[in-house]
Amino acid sequence: MENYGTSYQFSPVKVFRILLSRWHWIAASTGVCLLLAGCYLRLTPPLYETSAMIRMEDNASELSILTGILTPRGYSNRIQAESAIFKSQRLLLKAIAHLDWKVSYFRKSAFREIELYRESPVQITILEQERAFYDQPAELELTGPNQYRISYRAEGRIYQKNCSSGEPVHLPGISFLVRTRLHGTRLKRMIFRFNRPGYWCGRLKQGLNLNETAKFSPVGSLSKIDPNPVFAAEALNALAGEYVSYDLWQKTQSAAQIIGFLDQQLAIFAPKADSSGKSLEEFRKHTDTYDLPVFSNALSDRMKKQREAIELGNLQLSALDKMENALAGGGPVSVLRLVANPAIDALTFRLNSLTESAELLGPVSGEHSPAMTNTRNQLISTKRELKKMLQLARWQLENVIATNLARQKKDEAALLKLPAKAREMELLTRNYGVDQKIFSFLTEKRLEAQIGKASILPGAALIDPAIPDWTIVSPSAVPVWRAAWVIGILTGAALIFLVRSLYARISDAHSVQMHSDIPLLGVVPHLKNNAPVSLVAANVIESPGSVFSGSIKHLRDFPGLLAGNNPLLIGVSSANYGEGKTLIAFNLAASFSLVGKKVLFIAADIARRTGTPAAGNSDPKGLSDYLSGDTGWRTVIQPTNYTGCEVIYAGNTTLAASDLFQNGNFAGLLDTVKFLYDLVIVDTGPICDIGAPAGVLRCCDMTLFVLRSGFTPESSLSAITQMRERLRLKNCFLVLNNWQKDLLYADRHPGK
Repeated sequence: MENYGTSYQFSPVKVFRILLSRWHWIAASTGVCLLLAGCYLRLTPPLYETSAMIRMEDNASELSILTGILTPRGYSNRIQAESAIFKSQRLLLKAIAHLDWKVSYFRKSAFREIELYRESPVQITILEQERAFYDQPAELELTGPNQYRISYRAEGRIYQKNCSSGEPVHLPGISFLVRTRLHGTRLKRMIFRFNRPGYWCGRLKQGLNLNETAKFSPVGSLSKIDPNPVFAAEALNALAGEYVSYDLWQKTQSAAQIIGFLDQQLAIFAPKADSSGKSLEEFRKHTDTYDLPVFSNALSDRMKKQREAIELGNLQLSALDKMENALAGGGPVSVLRLVANPAIDALTFRLNSLTESAELLGPVSGEHSPAMTNTRNQLISTKRELKKMLQLARWQLENVIATNLARQKKDEAALLKLPAKAREMELLTRNYGVDQKIFSFLTEKRLEAQIGKASILPGAALIDPAIPDWTIVSPSAVPVWRAAWVIGILTGAALIFLVRSLYARISDAHSVQMHSDIPLLGVVPHLKNNAPVSLVAANVIESPGSVFSGSIKHLRDFPGLLAGNNPLLIGVSSANYGEGKTLIAFNLAASFSLVGKKVLFIAADIARRTGTPAAGNSDPKGLSDYLSGDTGWRTVIQPTNYTGCEVIYAGNTTLAASDLFQNGNFAGLLDTVKFLYDLVIVDTGPICDIGAPAGVLRCCDMTLFVLRSGFTPESSLSAITQMRERLRLKNCFLVLNNWQKDLLYADRHPGK
């Protein structure tokens, strides 16, 4: 008996040899991954990335010209916030109007449909379209010169229409005209679809990104990933153009509101000024003004200024009302240029800037982010300060109006000294002058606002328009193939070590010694001949130079088997059927006969009737016949082809094996034959055959349990140990059968 244990030590060479032993597993997994990668590259539509350069400089609006105050803003934050504007529904819908969006064209390939944006060989013009129209794919097939067939599915059925080029075609909810140019191309069949704007909004938004080209740079890179680079380029240019228009519209909103307010006031004062002028003209036409007394110029000028102050104050109060209403509504507040207060102008500009920042930061950083919270707090504080300033300005204007009204009432007492005609002349002249001055003031302010609006330029500009880029960005062939190689190799290696770690069968002598304290007597290598076990021809004799024969002789030469002159009873069993115990037992018996031993082989596995009898004696009497009392012991002993080796076959009785071994006949047989032979080898049933092996093994001097490499579960060693302890068997040994050198399962456990 030898020590087959090995010390466990990690070795890269050992790992490499284990992987090399199952190289075909790695090759197979790598091949599968490469095949999947090829299918992925073949079936996945390629994606292209197209980009444009856009400048988003935060230029001062017309309010900054008035106030002289600018609010700095990080360009990187602005670019991130502006991306929300690019993806807004309003901007997307306006950009769609610049695209060829109403009809989509596709070419059918072997695996997918390829879009033909701006490259379609047909031109479809929509004639009439209802709100609910057919928006499913339809097929167009060329059938002849200027002839085509349209196929479409509706209500679960497929409809076909044969049409001519230029002939109106009617589908559910839509009529259109088709002009084909298919005869000039190899394309004979294509697919088209009528679209809704919502589809293009989703496509425009998908894969759209805005990034800064450099840190704190006002220039951003607007890119889009799409299956069609021609469409992506047109979409980016349309979005950039609409964004520039939106930026200009946003910057001119304040001036537009000012002009609108001034137009409202002019609409009020224009009829008033015209009426006062006509009244004065009518009075002069019917009255001799040379006979009227002359009124004091100083008093007249003072009353005129008082009237002007009252009218201007009322106009400014109207402007304050509009600003307060806008402030209460939460929208942008416009400086109407009628209240000369730099503090109000500065606070208004700051409020509008904070409002815009809050609108842009919300979708980017979240409503509860620190930046959004800080902006919201500043917005609340600015609103509070602006409200106080507006209330103060209102109080000042109301005081000015009240003061001038009191003075005007006092000065009007002097008019009572004049004749009625003179008083009327003075009143008409004063009203006409005041109305004309207010009208001129409003006209001047309106002209200033129009000039200011015309001078505003957009802060954004398209620097580098997008052009189609046919470089595939996804799927990229090189990374996909690289990943397939890596995943394939790693998967194969992982599978190898997973199988190795989950393998729960006896593989070599090391695994036997790790799971049992029963000594290992020897290892029998794999026998390439898979023929049924025969009790006629022993491999150890028929092939004396084989490795198998040498291993059997190694078992035979164990000192405990050859030492002494007393007869020896050897029981051979196993944990389960199919582990080769009969092969080992008979070849061991034949091997002993070669050294001059007289050996009796007993096939005690009567439940399976293992082994084949000699030719010409196909149904001999055997052990079961003797145990049942049908025959004597001398009649069941049969000769073999080898001198000194005789055999008792299993027999023909069909009684239960456990019953036959309990009547004492087997023990009497052993007591009789052990004095006639040097060695008696008993091939009994496996321990899974309850009752049968127990009665046999108790009578033996030595027990050999045969294990089969790659077949016997590791848990069977525990069952063998329990059998030994329960039956108190002596001289128990293990024999490992059918061993093959397999690095995958070798040395799987750390050594003792």
